[in-house]
Amino acid sequence: MKMGKSIYIRPLTVNDAEASLKLQMDNRDFFEQFSMERSSDFYTIEGQKNGSKNSQP
Repeated sequence: MKMGKSIYIRPLTVNDAEASLKLQMDNRDFFEQFSMERSSDFYTIEGQKNGSKNSQP
């Protein structure tokens, strides 16, 4: 976790799935220009929950 005067960075958790999905969907066209191809499951709440579980240490 990193903290600054106006920014707070932490790993995603399953509680962030809805916000993460919105971010991915709102920016999908842009992100897909620079990232690997994602399966359709990635763009679901369950896909985002699974992704945040996999990023936990």
